Amino acid sequence: MKLPPFAKIAFTFFCLGLGAATSFAQPPVLSEDFESGRIDLTKWEVRTLRPDTKVGMKVVEGGAHGRYALQVHYPAGTERSGFASLVASHLPESVRGHLFGRAYIKIPGGLPLAHTQLVFAGIPGYPKAKYQEIGINLPVRRSADGTPPPAPDPATIQPRWVFIYQQNLAATPAEGRGEDVRSADASPYGKWMLLEWEFNDDPTTTRIWLDGQPVAAKEGDKEVETFSFKWPKNTPETRHLVGGYQEAGFGVRSFSPGVTKDFDVLFDDLAIGTERLGPVK
Repeated sequence: MKLPPFAKIAFTFFCLGLGAATSFAQPPVLSEDFESGRIDLTKWEVRTLRPDTKVGMKVVEGGAHGRYALQVHYPAGTERSGFASLVASHLPESVRGHLFGRAYIKIPGGLPLAHTQLVFAGIPGYPKAKYQEIGINLPVRRSADGTPPPAPDPATIQPRWVFIYQQNLAATPAEGRGEDVRSADASPYGKWMLLEWEFNDDPTTTRIWLDGQPVAAKEGDKEVETFSFKWPKNTPETRHLVGGYQEAGFGVRSFSPGVTKDFDVLFDDLAIGTERLGPVK
């Protein structure tokens, strides 16, 4: 049937609309913009290493897009491995084996030496669990006999993004506890950053986008954008290392041997979904 000109135009716009609709990701299964001005305890669990931890968490003004953001304040003198995280402890079945995440993150000043954890997803029981994580490391080099040298000034050290599989719940002695790490240069201070990630548990891999651009890391002699993990490291096992993503957390945990200065990390527009989420529209 031959369509009149106006009908052809209408049909063309209808088809274009369908194409545009398919270019957008599915709505996230979990999201938080903090615009209520408070932590929603019906959605999140506030989890800390100890009930009397010094690490503080509250909603403050100065969000990436709206009025509010989540602030994690880490005081000098906090115990090693202290943390405060917002944890979604019952992720839906649709993201148990494969998930995408998004967070806007701002680190106003510097970070302490060693590894600062920001994001994780894994089985229940964090921190005693198996999980994938994203953090930033200020590496401390050890001397030939294995002892650390005098502590350098953190401001003199190039930060590194770290993308890690953590095994903190070994089922057998042979399996062992530890981590498998990939890393890339970071420039994380004084700005809002859009961090996106893809965690897959079959095989166990991570992909990262920073401000919309893919991040590459070295595996052997190659630069790759999909980071694969093995555990134990001397085996070929790469599948189901985590055991499913039942929890996801956003916050700060420092593995520094000594936090000598207060620092803050801000989070906004958090989301977990079944497809890449992209920036806030």
